[in-house]
Amino acid sequence: MYAGGLSKLLATIPDAKHYIVDSWEGGYSGFDQKHMDGIAKEVMDWAKDYSHVNVNRSRSKAAAPLFEDESIDFFHTDGDHSLEGITGDIKAWLPKVRKGGILSGDNYEIPAVAKGVKMLLPQHKLLANGRLWWAVK
Repeated sequence: MYAGGLSKLLATIPDAKHYIVDSWEGGYSGFDQKHMDGIAKEVMDWAKDYSHVNVNRSRSKAAAPLFEDESIDFFHTDGDHSLEGITGDIKAWLPKVRKGGILSGDNYEIPAVAKGVKMLLPQHKLLANGRLWWAVK
């Protein structure tokens, strides 16, 4: 969901710690930086209403070391859609997701994303007319 919509929906789950990690960099997204800064501000503004939501404005791979291995139940990525970007995200976050937890992501229709997911998570499944992917660790 665009502009933090999925995060806002998931933030309504009670008694769950929720971490949002996003650089909101415009370069790889196709949007200019002013637009991305506006989205970042919107997300940070609504996140203040949820004491269990933490926002970390940084690149995905840079934030992964801040989390303990096997400490995450659900991980969703919608970041850099290049092959290097998606494989880097999966490799960085896979150890952080607990056994039986879920990794997911957006934009599977982009060939580089599909290739990276197939390479690293061959057990993945698709949702939303093939746009979303997910896999149990």
